[in-house]
Amino acid sequence: MFTTPKGVCVHNRIPYGRLDEKGYALKCVGGQQVVAAKCGGRVAFDVDLRRNVLVVCGCVEKRQEHASEVIMAALTEAAARLTDELGDVQRGTLMEIHRRLGNLSYDAIERLPRDPNTGIVLTAHRRVNCLTCAEGKPTKNRQSPRDSGNTHQLIG
Repeated sequence: MFTTPKGVCVHNRIPYGRLDEKGYALKCVGGQQVVAAKCGGRVAFDVDLRRNVLVVCGCVEKRQEHASEVIMAALTEAAARLTDELGDVQRGTLMEIHRRLGNLSYDAIERLPRDPNTGIVLTAHRRVNCLTCAEGKPTKNRQSPRDSGNTHQLIG
């Protein structure tokens, strides 16, 4: 890297081997020498040959954007891509999803939509008593709070 006395970067050397490791190669596109992806992808930058040295002319633009705006834009774009990829999003009430997933607990079903990879969207969170789940649970016999005295004979 070559800098001026004020510390401004004038030249920066990039080894061709490092570009090769990253999957880029020197190509000729439309009569212009470029560094582009080997797999036929995008052009990284145009190059000129000066005194047997490949030179890249570039500049850096500073933008006055807050980092939070950039992050939110990237997250929104990623979420849009994700919903495009997951076209088969299942929508339904808590009870419908409960039945579809084999009577999975309501708490577990309400945790599923938090992960966008599940593809489940709840339209209503109303908890209704499920007859199938109620039938599967044994009823509890009410026990008298009084001691009948029979337990003393068993223990002793």
